[in-house]
Amino acid sequence: EIRKKYFSSIYPSGRVEHIERFGTPTDRLVVTDNTLIIKVLSDPFVTSTSRNYVPVVLIEVEGDPIPKYLIVAAYSLFSPLEKIRAKNTSLKGCRLSIAKSGPERTAPYEVSFLSKVAAI
Repeated sequence: EIRKKYFSSIYPSGRVEHIERFGTPTDRLVVTDNTLIIKVLSDPFVTSTSRNYVPVVLIEVEGDPIPKYLIVAAYSLFSPLEKIRAKNTSLKGCRLSIAKSGPERTAPYEVSFLSKVAAI
């Protein structure tokens, strides 16, 4: 019951937490081992958790206009995002393919740059 209250399976390839846990007014996207296409709406910024500060970006999942946020602290996610940001001067407007390499919680992320949207 509690899981149903706080989690949604709208995305067969990701999970969305519906609790304002990190001080942002949007829901948190949790990436799984199924590929998602996302559009990045912001450059990284820092928000607080109950234990520390974490870097996040605002994103839209393709087919869903409601923004979510994605924690980008994991090195396997940060590293490719930083290369994409450096090449494009910003993450804003970048369309990306994102997934985890396996179902394990500690599985590394797989990120691919698809395109840059002109205006957001």
